[in-house]
Amino acid sequence: MFCASTSRLRLFCLSLALMNGGPGLGHCLAPSEAGPVAAGGRISIAGPGQCQFCHAQQAEVRLSSPTVGLAFDVHARQGLGCADCHGGDPLATERDRAHTAAAGFVGRPDPAAIPVLCARCHSNPAFMVTYNPGLPVDQWEKYKTSRHGQLLEMGVLKVAQCVSCHTAHNVRPAHDPESSVSPANIPRTCAHCHGDSKYMAGFGIPTDQFDKYRASVHGVALLEKGNLGAPACNGCHGNHGAVPPGVQSLAHVCGVCHAINRDMFEKSPHAKVFAIQEIAPCTVCHGYHGITPPTARTFDMEADSVCVTCHVQDDAGWKAGKAMYGQVTELLELRTKAETLLDQAEMLGMDVSDGRFLMRDFRTSFFQLRTLSHELDLNAYAAKAKEARDQLTKAVQVAHAAIDEFYFRRKGLWVSLLLAIPLLLLLYLKVRALDVNRAASGRPAPEE
Repeated sequence: MFCASTSRLRLFCLSLALMNGGPGLGHCLAPSEAGPVAAGGRISIAGPGQCQFCHAQQAEVRLSSPTVGLAFDVHARQGLGCADCHGGDPLATERDRAHTAAAGFVGRPDPAAIPVLCARCHSNPAFMVTYNPGLPVDQWEKYKTSRHGQLLEMGVLKVAQCVSCHTAHNVRPAHDPESSVSPANIPRTCAHCHGDSKYMAGFGIPTDQFDKYRASVHGVALLEKGNLGAPACNGCHGNHGAVPPGVQSLAHVCGVCHAINRDMFEKSPHAKVFAIQEIAPCTVCHGYHGITPPTARTFDMEADSVCVTCHVQDDAGWKAGKAMYGQVTELLELRTKAETLLDQAEMLGMDVSDGRFLMRDFRTSFFQLRTLSHELDLNAYAAKAKEARDQLTKAVQVAHAAIDEFYFRRKGLWVSLLLAIPLLLLLYLKVRALDVNRAASGRPAPEE
C-alpha cells in the first residue's frame, strides 16, 4: 500500500512538472530515497516532499516565495522537510489532507513559539552531532538571557527571534557571504528592525545606529574595505545572548580587540575616577556606534575637544592635554616636511630608501604614541615623542643629503663641461691647422 501511494506521488509530481514546467521530480522526495529523520522526538519524512512542489506553483508570492531559497537552505540540504517545522502530511497531494490537524499541521508558527521550535533540534546534542558537531547547543539558553528573549517572555512579539536574523527558508552558514548573519551582513540584518523608527516606536531607543556605524571607523573597515575582522553589532552586543554592555563592562568589551589600550587605561588616573563616578570608559571619549578615528585636535583643549567636557583651563588634565597636543602637532608638521623633501629627492632621481625606512619606523612610533595617550604618563609620552621626532629629523637629513648631492653632481657636470670646452676648442684648432699645412704642401689627405 505504501509503495503504491509513493508511486502515485512520483507519477503525479512528474506529470505536473511536465505540464506546467514545475520544479520536477527532484522536489518530490519519496521516503525510501531520503530516509527518516528524528526531529523533536518524532520521525518525519526527510526532504520538502509535496509541500515545496505545490507551493512553488502558487501565484501568491506569500505562498510561493518560501520555496525559492530552499536550494541553499542548510536544513533542506540536510534532508529536513517542511513538515518538521510546519507539521502536516508532506506526502498528501490534496491541500485539505496536507493541512489536516490530525497530521499536526500548525501552519505559520507563532513568533513566541519559534525559539522553542528551533531548540527542539538545536538544544539536543545527541541529534546535532549527526549533522554538525561544531555547532553550539546553548543558543536557546543564551537567547532567554538576552533582551530579545526577556521581552518575548513578557509577551512582546515585536522582538527578534531565530528567523528574524537567520530567515526561515534560506538559512545559510555564517561563513556564506550571502547569509543574513555573515559578518558583512549583520549590521543590515540588525538594522532591519533597529533602523525602522516606526517599528521601534515605543521601545525608547534610537534608530540611527546603523547610519552612525556605517560612517564609523569600524563600519568603513567592514562595509567598504571588506575587513571581516572589524566588529559588527554582535562584536559588542553578542549573538544569541545580545545585551547592551554595562558601564563597568565597556572597557572589557572594547578590550577584546584593543587590549593594549585597555591595559594602559586601567593604569591611568582616569580609571579610578571613572569607576567611582560610574562613567563609561572608552565611549565617553570615542562614542558608541559612530566611532571616528582620533585626531590631534582631540587634545587641543578648545571648545570642540572632548577633554574640556570634564577639564577646566589650567587644571592638571588641561595642562597634560595641551602638552600632548603640542608634541603631536610638532610631529605632524615635521612629518609633512620629511615627506615633501623625500618626494622631491625621488623626483630628482635620488635614492632615499633609508629615509623611507625611517618614515616606516616613525609610523610605528606615532601609533604607539597615540596608544600611550590612554595611560596619561607624560614622561613616557614625551620619551616616545622624542623617539618619533628623532626618526623624522633623520629622514629630513637623508632627504637634504640626497638633494644636496643632486645639485653637487649637477655643478660638477657644469664644471666638467667648462673645462672640456677649451680643450675641445684647442683640439679643433690643432686639427684645422694640420689640414691647412697639408693643403699648402700639396700632400694628399690621409685616407679614412
